[in-house]
Amino acid sequence: MTRRTSALLLAAVTARAQDVVAANPAAARKRLVPTAHPDAQWFPEAGLGLFLHWGISSVHGGIDLSWGMMHGLGSGPKITPEEYFRLAERFRPDRWDPDSILAAAKRAGFRYAILTAKHHDGFALWPSDHGEFNTRKHAGGRDLIRPFIEACRKNGLKAGLYYSPGDWYYSREVMSFNYRSANCWQNSALSCRPEVPDFNTRFEPVTLPKRTPEWEAKYRAYQRGQITELLTRYGKIDLLWFDMATVVMTPSEIRALQPGIVINDRMGDGTGDFLTAEGAFPKVRPEGWWELCTIWNSPYWGYVASNEERYRPLAWVLETLAKTRAWGGNLLLNAGPRPDGGMPKPYWEGAEQLAAWMRHSGESLFGTKPGGWPETANVPVTTKGRTWFLHVPPATTSIRVSVLPSAPSRVTMLNGGRVLPFEFRDGSLSLTIPGDQRTNLLDVVSVRFGKDQAPDRVY
Repeated sequence: MTRRTSALLLAAVTARAQDVVAANPAAARKRLVPTAHPDAQWFPEAGLGLFLHWGISSVHGGIDLSWGMMHGLGSGPKITPEEYFRLAERFRPDRWDPDSILAAAKRAGFRYAILTAKHHDGFALWPSDHGEFNTRKHAGGRDLIRPFIEACRKNGLKAGLYYSPGDWYYSREVMSFNYRSANCWQNSALSCRPEVPDFNTRFEPVTLPKRTPEWEAKYRAYQRGQITELLTRYGKIDLLWFDMATVVMTPSEIRALQPGIVINDRMGDGTGDFLTAEGAFPKVRPEGWWELCTIWNSPYWGYVASNEERYRPLAWVLETLAKTRAWGGNLLLNAGPRPDGGMPKPYWEGAEQLAAWMRHSGESLFGTKPGGWPETANVPVTTKGRTWFLHVPPATTSIRVSVLPSAPSRVTMLNGGRVLPFEFRDGSLSLTIPGDQRTNLLDVVSVRFGKDQAPDRVY
């Protein structure tokens, strides 16, 4: 796969996310009111989450999860839905070991993890009693959710599940697989074009039957049944991550089963505990709880078998994480397991590199409050009590922070502890990190204030 193709695919992912936001700009601007349940208050300080996009698309290894069977979206390889659904027959997750995956994530600073229990393709990773497209009939009947939840608890990570209310297998006879056609899945909200023909599961033009009230009622019952299973079979679930379709249960109904659960904002009704930004860093600072979910692996959300499979470099991860924390959000970083459940080599390498950085500078990102970047600082800032942390990318040489309450009592490098000279004048701090203290990664400067001077924010 060429770099150009990868770039085009990533652009397609971003465009799809922008479609969703454009469809409901009022909801995107709305400030959500998060739950006050004490078991949910971990979320705004979690900082870093691991997203695992896994499913039968990994058997192919060259198509995007679910979207690899949607004609007319992106430039990557496509297979017909008929071919896609048959991948379930070859899904053999014999090396699924979430304990080792999440142990590495814990060492790397991740605080929560989310697994795609069911993506848009409709394949459920547990032996559901609802529907036929799940591990009850495939993958040897294995429950792939339970060991994931148990591994989260064992390794001290909050446990989250992704569930797509859209189900292209269940809906395969009544929906179009031609993107932006009149009857494409949920496409009434995504600027569909009447001149684009509907496609069946063989990518053939077709006139689709209407969805009857009886069909809709069975579909809702099926969705409710699966969501209820996820919330009652595995003990405490900390987070439920919905995606791109109206959810058939209300937050109250969900919390009757899991009182302390955190829910994202993709239920289709404008509710939720936190705002979800996808693919690109927000242009304006979100209000309240929020999360940026983006791809660590490349170029798809799911597994890619090509020898060119890459993970974004550590420098990018750290800079994105610092910006997100400086605005009080969490970074949800995605990786894709192989069809056998193992993780690609770049995951282990990336987690090890991240763990090494966290050992000397991780304190600047967790248990912190947001700072005033970019309004009053030229680098992302987080605060913790009487200490401010300045996150300096490799390309930045001079650091400037204004509106300080007083002169700092001590300015040091987190990595190594070297004391740095600085200038303080008219409430503004300026300094330059000596060249021998710079790395090719994000460097963190700790600014300590004297006793009884403990600003919560930079501005």
